[in-house]
Amino acid sequence: MEFIVEDATFVTMAPAGRAESMLVRDGRIAAIGPAAAVRAAAEPGAAVVRLDGATVIPGLIDAHCHVLNIGYLAAGADCSQPAAPDIAAVQTRLREAADRTPARSWVTGSGYVEYKLAEHRHPTRADLDEAVPDRPAVVYHTSLHACVLNSAALREAGFADGQPDPPDGVLGRDGQGRLTGVLFEGPMFRVFADRLRHDLADMDAAARGRVVRRAG
Repeated sequence: MEFIVEDATFVTMAPAGRAESMLVRDGRIAAIGPAAAVRAAAEPGAAVVRLDGATVIPGLIDAHCHVLNIGYLAAGADCSQPAAPDIAAVQTRLREAADRTPARSWVTGSGYVEYKLAEHRHPTRADLDEAVPDRPAVVYHTSLHACVLNSAALREAGFADGQPDPPDGVLGRDGQGRLTGVLFEGPMFRVFADRLRHDLADMDAAARGRVVRRAG
């Protein structure tokens, strides 16, 4: 399928000249430039869409961050790849983070991507229990749409084997139906928001300022 777009202001980002027309073929821009050249490139009988002077711009990518989130997570263990290439490295980084984490805070890591880890899977509560057996620990996926809790964190957050999935997310389970510690979507958002609020509330103004500067 193809069509020609005319009677529009085309922002091409090219330094030279302005385009008068654009040819779209199978969902992709096939030609843009003078109207005669674009019509010549089109198949006979191609539809013409006139935009009454509207502006056509390139696709936009919303590259953004949440400043407090980024600064807060940067204080924890860097569990991203290639910095932590496998689950053993994630465990090592969590152990190191535990030594510098205040007693009232969970041990926190972030940045892992399961398909970039050598094991090609999410870490589990058992993996985190090996690294941090005596206090709550969490590792956030780089997307911030999933996380992994150890057993102590699952208990503190109110998750237990046998409970159903909430309507806005999924609780990871093993073959016997036991929670693996992996949380997706809504449960993960609530855990993150609770921990962020808790830890920020424990900080004075100077410490919160350091969070923002770290994000910058």
